Amino acid sequence: MLWAREADVSPPATTPKKNKGGLSCICNVVLGIAFIVVLQHIDSFNQSIPAVSCQFHPWYDVAPSHSSDAHAREREKGSLKRSNTKLEIPVGFTIRPNRTVAWYRGGTALRTFHSFVPLISSSNATTNNNNIAGYQVVYKVNTQDKTLPSKRSQRIETMRLSSKFEDVEGSRHELRVRIDDNGIRKQSGLSDPRAFFWNGSAHALAWRYNGRERDHENYLFNLDTGEEVQLDDCIRGYRGKNWIPLVYREQLYVVYRLSPHIEYFKYDAHHGCPEPPSNVTEANRDGIDEWRGGSNFVPYGPSSMISLGHRTVDSNTHIPYLMHVDMIPDQNEIRSKARKRRLFLPREEGKNETNWTGILDPTSLWWGEDGTLWMGTVRTSGRWKKCYFKDTEQCVFNMTIYEVELKYKHDVELSNYMLT
Repeated sequence: MLWAREADVSPPATTPKKNKGGLSCICNVVLGIAFIVVLQHIDSFNQSIPAVSCQFHPWYDVAPSHSSDAHAREREKGSLKRSNTKLEIPVGFTIRPNRTVAWYRGGTALRTFHSFVPLISSSNATTNNNNIAGYQVVYKVNTQDKTLPSKRSQRIETMRLSSKFEDVEGSRHELRVRIDDNGIRKQSGLSDPRAFFWNGSAHALAWRYNGRERDHENYLFNLDTGEEVQLDDCIRGYRGKNWIPLVYREQLYVVYRLSPHIEYFKYDAHHGCPEPPSNVTEANRDGIDEWRGGSNFVPYGPSSMISLGHRTVDSNTHIPYLMHVDMIPDQNEIRSKARKRRLFLPREEGKNETNWTGILDPTSLWWGEDGTLWMGTVRTSGRWKKCYFKDTEQCVFNMTIYEVELKYKHDVELSNYMLT
């Protein structure tokens, strides 16, 4: 297995059965206590976010299709279930852990920052009742290398997973492979991939740091073919990192700035990106601010999109937040103002604010078959650079999938929550 699998947060769905006797009842109690003990051990790392039982709905493990039409219908399906005659804008959101897909502490090699994109069953590609047949996942790999200044080499890999998040044998491959004159594989230095589906294939955005320029190189990868395109010429000024993919009506938009307003460019599979304006905006002269990208955008209603980014309070504190943007359908553009919504956490007695600590970065976002919104994440208790290969409780890398519940101003239970 690829993953250092910790455990699923919730038990598999079962059909309730009638109690047939005292022994059965005792067994159920013992098993229940054992399960609670296991959950308490597993979720000690997630103390600030309570584990609430939830489950994935059953999916069909059949050959995935790369039908862009099927994926377009799947993207619209979840969002339309949440859209009414008048679209209501969320005031915030809550998250509940569902499945831990990878968990690392110490060691000499780490696979982190997993980003998922669902693949649609070919058997239902011609219907509106599409099934998620599996996933393409892309992730970062770090290994110890004392010959490098950072003491670690870095690359990204991708592979196929079944609908149950099991490895598909033979599907793993590295992106941007480089071999030197001596036949030695060189690190690509790529980081933080963000997966999405576009133009009939799974793709990802990724970046690497360029020390000479004190800036970042940004790339677009086709996860099926390994084809890569460098995107640095698509903008002027400071490029930064954490660019966000947005696909609307089969057009790819790459969002590279979120504050004080949205900045993006369109990318075409045949013609690339248009020539950027000669002027450099004020925002592009500066470095990266606290509002940073995270997941891909997904549809929300007929002409809106949502994404989950992270707000960098400091190097030890990253808090997820929700972005909502409106499209301008007749102009095929994105409105420049993004609405930002904060994460709700359960209210603690006697407190008016949360004690959020640690890093929780969204890496991917998708609608489930029943309209449930799912988020892939990476989490540690402290800053990344000090945690690689450290065998301490503070340096556990935890990649967990969360269920996201959008909250609205009319929700009666909002008084039970505090904003982060």
